[in-house]
Amino acid sequence: MPAISGVQVLLAIIVAVALWYIRRWWILERGRGQTRRPRPLDHAIGFAANFFDTLGMGSFAPTTAIFKLQRRMPAPHAGIGAHPFSAV
Repeated sequence: MPAISGVQVLLAIIVAVALWYIRRWWILERGRGQTRRPRPLDHAIGFAANFFDTLGMGSFAPTTAIFKLQRRMPAPHAGIGAHPFSAV
């Protein structure tokens, strides 16, 4: 029986944390009771942010600032993972 390597242990931990995160996110979103569909402007912001990020200018701060100025998200939620539209 082959021994378990450190890489396999690390991979198992990463997968477990990712599954926990996805489950927690799902529970929180279902508990909100409302879902928002991205507007065309949200897609444009995501495209621009990804474009500038590709050029090395970064995207997190400008995208978060734009969404906060548009009041698309409350201030406490403007953290990591707060704007999934940039993944579109």
